[in-house]
Amino acid sequence: MQIQFTKRYIFITVLIVVLAGAVLWFLQKTQGLFSLPRGKVYTIGIVRTPPTLDHIWEGFREGMRELGYEEGKDVAYKVTEIGKEYAETKQKVAILIEGERLDLLYVLGIQPARAGKEITQEKGLALPIIFGIAADPVGAGLVEDLRNSGNNLTGISSGNEIISSKRLELFLEMVPGIKRVIMPWSDPITSGISLLRESAKRMGVTLVEKQVTTVAQLDVFLSSFEFRPGDALFRATDNISALRAKEMAAFTLKKEIPFAGTNIFDVEQGALMSYGADYREMGKQAAGLARRILARGDAPSSLPIEPAALFELIVNLNTAEKLGMSISPAFLARVDRIIR
Repeated sequence: MQIQFTKRYIFITVLIVVLAGAVLWFLQKTQGLFSLPRGKVYTIGIVRTPPTLDHIWEGFREGMRELGYEEGKDVAYKVTEIGKEYAETKQKVAILIEGERLDLLYVLGIQPARAGKEITQEKGLALPIIFGIAADPVGAGLVEDLRNSGNNLTGISSGNEIISSKRLELFLEMVPGIKRVIMPWSDPITSGISLLRESAKRMGVTLVEKQVTTVAQLDVFLSSFEFRPGDALFRATDNISALRAKEMAAFTLKKEIPFAGTNIFDVEQGALMSYGADYREMGKQAAGLARRILARGDAPSSLPIEPAALFELIVNLNTAEKLGMSISPAFLARVDRIIR
């Protein structure tokens, strides 16, 4: 009897150990738990597009903390910012990559993503790159396919080339008196200009567009354009207008023109409304990709490009009041967030 009891005890003990090991293995593979090597400090290069994309950067840091990456202990961030033009951005990204021993590069916006891709390809570097936001990463030439990039990049797609048309639809519903939509844009892919042309025609509004390739050109266009009653300004989802989002909001308030932004930052600065991906959540999504690359060793080429998980409609009631507008209760009921 004693022998049978001992055998049964050993069997149960072994079974518990095996099951516990299986559970730990499963959690590590699926959640990345217990996977941070002790004493290892990962160095992540950050290329910001301030201030309009800072909500994504803040979401990334928050997401990394939630995943157990304590700043200064498990991870160190080396931050730079984009330049006013692409050549300057590429130079800054090159200095960051060459001057730091990076484990990962996290870039905000198409321009720094292109720069990172070009630099790593030119120098034959396998440095993993995560883009925090890209409207159409395939069309922009960042990756070969949404299922797997085929290179050292992966990231989050905001779908702005499609979302822009939905934003226009909501803008016209919110301000039914709009006759002309004025839209300066720099990148035909990220702005979704082709779809917007079709959408504007279908919705019965005139789209007045102007391609601008520098911040200076954008400033000249806005200052010289002859606005008239029934006009509204529509911000493109590109780096040029991102650098002037705050100024565009102030400009339209002064001109008493409705202004549709692309994200919460624009509305916080005074834009009347925006519709697009939730930027903070996109940052958290990117943190999940970073964990898979750093802790599990997944190659960016093996990771599918993730679509933004959440979208939000935001309205600035203070701006509406300054413009003498009243917003219908039915429309306000659909709003995800209100800025006052």
